[in-house]
Amino acid sequence: MAYQPDWIDVVDQFQDKIKWERASYEVEVQVFDPFRQLGNGEQLEIPHLAYKQLVHWKNDEYLTVETMNLEGVMLHYFYEVEGTRVNENIAKNRRFKWMDLRPYYIFFFSHDLEHFRTALKELEIPANTHTMYLAPDGNVYHRFGHPEHGPHLLMNTAANRIESINFPINVPDGSSQLLTIRFKNFKEVGYRSKKIKYPMVTEFFLADRLFQRKNIKNLKELSRLPWRRLKQLAEDYRPKLYGSMNLNYRN
Repeated sequence: MAYQPDWIDVVDQFQDKIKWERASYEVEVQVFDPFRQLGNGEQLEIPHLAYKQLVHWKNDEYLTVETMNLEGVMLHYFYEVEGTRVNENIAKNRRFKWMDLRPYYIFFFSHDLEHFRTALKELEIPANTHTMYLAPDGNVYHRFGHPEHGPHLLMNTAANRIESINFPINVPDGSSQLLTIRFKNFKEVGYRSKKIKYPMVTEFFLADRLFQRKNIKNLKELSRLPWRRLKQLAEDYRPKLYGSMNLNYRN
């Protein structure tokens, strides 16, 4: 019989491709109406809801997401480091949920198996559940999650990269529809032995109807993150009842 990799084997192969310890990128976000289409069948874009983000990340330790309008006015700030979290909506007329903020692909970047489990758990995908899945398009994927229903993640068997995250959600009419996050346009970035392949486009679908597209710009590895500026933003935007924050700048 052909060798069938188990759950840990697949995660190990994915984690072996993580060559970076720190990174940043800019992302431009388009918003669409999933219930209205143009004459050519494309979903209707809503330009006034577009926004952009600046993401800073350090493996297993640090994540910040600055969310701004297209003119650069801060709308939301997310900061999580060493157990301290700031998650503040700044604009009075705009609210962002974790789904809007979370950098889904890089959130799985970790050299720690437990962090991968945690990332799955946040999406209510059961850990240690892995099967081979034959998709309607004829491709075979590693499937994390129940083999037939419920939230699940699909990973490319040849490239060991995440292709999509899928989970049912309840909609206002009381029914359940599948929300799918698809990773596209993988591009090799970096230098020499530290090159990685990363999806430059992430698309969000509700029952196959596009409602959001994130286009990454300027993805790069960093030797050092701008700790002081990011911490100062956290101090500026955190609720005043929080205690003081300490940060080790030697990282």
